[in-house]
Amino acid sequence: MSALACDVVSSSSCPPLSDLQSYVNRVIEYSRSYGVEPAEKRRKLEEMIEEGLKMLSQAPPRSPPHLHLHALLISPLRPSDSLPLYEASLKLSARTHGPEWDDYGEALQQTSSPLATSAFTKSSTVRGLRCLSTLARLGSDPASSTAHAKLALTRALKEADEGEVKECWKSVALANVSGFFGGGEGDLEKALRAFDLASQSDPDVPYNRGVVLEYLERFGQAADAFRDAHGIDPHGIDGGERAATIDKWLEKVRDVVGKGGGMKEKRAKQLVKGLLGRVSPP
Repeated sequence: MSALACDVVSSSSCPPLSDLQSYVNRVIEYSRSYGVEPAEKRRKLEEMIEEGLKMLSQAPPRSPPHLHLHALLISPLRPSDSLPLYEASLKLSARTHGPEWDDYGEALQQTSSPLATSAFTKSSTVRGLRCLSTLARLGSDPASSTAHAKLALTRALKEADEGEVKECWKSVALANVSGFFGGGEGDLEKALRAFDLASQSDPDVPYNRGVVLEYLERFGQAADAFRDAHGIDPHGIDGGERAATIDKWLEKVRDVVGKGGGMKEKRAKQLVKGLLGRVSPP
């Protein structure tokens, strides 16, 4: 970071932290946007982060808000570098609970650190509870982790606004999917109902709905769900390929049925499965 170009105490040339916060929020929002080609998105993020660092160089240094904004700014591309800044900010602010722990927890999560759970536990926000539930369902003990996830989500749903509720339902759905395929607790029909209540503008929702529907052999609905995911984010998810695979599979089934001299569709599907296989859920 360059030397300060303003008097920390008295100069009006220092940009207000509120302006910095607004700018950092725009960077984070862009980093989570869909439908942008990955290389172009990274290039744009690098430019935005560089501009944000110039703004930060004009702000009072080593204060908790300054350190926190610095960490938040660089975390989309450099989560490991953001961790010491988060830690210094939390140490200086002496905040034992609060939303600051959410950002720190997400950076830890990006670096696959087991400390993420501890960070989210110190948050009192719906976002923190939701993240905690997501980590809980990925735990090594499926039974206890599912119970932990349910407890966190129950609290979150009671306190959430509309947008947060949709995120919570996504977590409910994913918890059921992971529980089912991981050999623990999980109900795919409950997952489908929860996906219906989640945000339909998030490509993960129709994509994972497609995975579940494909596993349940509702192939037409699965292909539609994968196409929906591809329509939302054509660059970042393989929904288009999944839909095309299922379409090809169904075409083979119809062809076998048509040429099978009265062969039932169920039998035709079994034959085609042997030829093409089936897309496996993650």
